[in-house]
Amino acid sequence: MLRLFSAIQLGTLELTNRLVATPSPSRFSHGGGFLNRSLIVEYGRWSSYGIGLIISEPVLVQANSNLPRPALSADAHIQAFRNLNQCLHEYQSHCLPLLSLVSQPESQLQPSNWPTLREQMVLAAWRAYAAGSPGIVIDANAGSLFHQLRVSKQVPPTSRSQLLLEIIEAIRGWLGRQFVVGVRLVVDDLVPDGVSLQESRVLAHELVAAGVDLLDLVVGRSVAPIAQFPGWQIPLVAGIRSIVDVPLIAHGMLGDPWIAEEMLREGCADLVGLEAAISATPHWPIWARQQLEREAEAA
Repeated sequence: MLRLFSAIQLGTLELTNRLVATPSPSRFSHGGGFLNRSLIVEYGRWSSYGIGLIISEPVLVQANSNLPRPALSADAHIQAFRNLNQCLHEYQSHCLPLLSLVSQPESQLQPSNWPTLREQMVLAAWRAYAAGSPGIVIDANAGSLFHQLRVSKQVPPTSRSQLLLEIIEAIRGWLGRQFVVGVRLVVDDLVPDGVSLQESRVLAHELVAAGVDLLDLVVGRSVAPIAQFPGWQIPLVAGIRSIVDVPLIAHGMLGDPWIAEEMLREGCADLVGLEAAISATPHWPIWARQQLEREAEAA
């Protein structure tokens, strides 16, 4: 049986396969934060070709007219996400909104500002729930507030993950265990003053203890000039795999189905992030299955 196309349990949510589309901010305009109809169509197209899970492009939890991104900062945004979920359900696919608190001026990083930020994030999670989303992913990628807190010299090391953990616990307390909570986490910035793998191992353990169901592991955008090749991030993901038992999403030029299949069989990760591959080739799932089955029949 092909591992890439086997089912997997994500908290209380069952996915039909291990394929995850993880989009970057799209070319579509989102006036007033409202989810663009063209994006719903594009996500639906990906699902029709066999993508089991979509983690949306970043969704703002604060009103921000300067950033043309979708938002869940107001109740008026709920209906468009409900329309998206209804579209994807036709294909047995699911979307987890990537809730994003963008980086702030250093002066705004003090704990006195955290209650407002926590409330904004928790309310956005509730709006996703009200729209029929099975869960959310919290954006802690480079450029987010949570990544900024991890590397800021203005915040004591013992407090850098506090806000993120408090938000996870608050969402869990309000929406319960059936609502999936994930985190897109920088596993390593690969620069001297950035996040390190060891720090991420400690944080990953704390996140799972707080109730996280899924870790979407990425490398920071300030990537050092190192060789990048298909599967180059797998060793970093394996470093997290050894200490947590929740599903992990791996990235790193995994558009080669044989490399993706082997990674899953070796247990380094549980799901395959296909940001570049699915954007360039929406029918990738069909092609990948054909290639892997053809090889299996010839063996």
